Amino acid sequence: MRRPAAALAAFALAWLAVRLAAQPAAFGTPVASYWMRLYPLPAYGSIWRLSLAVADFKKTLPRVTAALANKGGEPLAPLVNMAGSEKNKFQQLSYRLPAATAEAALAAVQKLGEVEELQKNPGFDPATHAEVESKLSRLRGEAGSSAEALAKTPSIQAAANEIIAHLEQVKSADIAAAGRVLLNVQVRERPAAKR
Repeated sequence: MRRPAAALAAFALAWLAVRLAAQPAAFGTPVASYWMRLYPLPAYGSIWRLSLAVADFKKTLPRVTAALANKGGEPLAPLVNMAGSEKNKFQQLSYRLPAATAEAALAAVQKLGEVEELQKNPGFDPATHAEVESKLSRLRGEAGSSAEALAKTPSIQAAANEIIAHLEQVKSADIAAAGRVLLNVQVRERPAAKR
C-alpha cells in the first residue's frame, strides 16, 4: 500500500509530465527524459585545439608559454602536471584565455612553428543552447498562465520551479562562458630531416 505522500508525489510528477507534453518533445524523446534532463554547466564559450611542430623544442616552449601569458592566458595546471616529455620533445598545454584576446594569442603561438592541426569547437552545443532557451520560454509562459492552478498544487509548482532554476543556471553559465576560451596546444619538435 502506498503512503499518501508518495502517491501525491507520483500523481504530481505524472500531471507535470502530461502538462508539459502539450507539444511533442524534440526528436521523439520521451517526455520524462526531455523535461527532467540535467545539463552540464558550460565553462568555456569555445574550445580550441592546436598542434604545433617546431624546429627547436627546448627554445620554443618557453616562447609559447610567454605568448599565451602575454595575452592573458592562465595555465589550467602547472607545466609539470601536463602531459609532456623533454626526452621525446613534446608538451601538452591547456590555457584559459579571455575571448577578447584569444585570437591574438592563437596568432602569436602560430608564428612560432608549423600548424599541423587547428580545431575550433563551441564550448556548448548550439542545439542544447536552443533546447534550454525553448524550455525556459515554455515553462515561464505556462507557469505564468497557470499561476492559480499551480498555487493549488504546491508540489507541482515546486517541481516546475526546480526545472526553471536549473535551466536559468545553465543559461547564466553559458553567458559567462562566452567570455572564455580553452586552448589546448601540443608543441612537438619536428623530426630532423634525414640525409
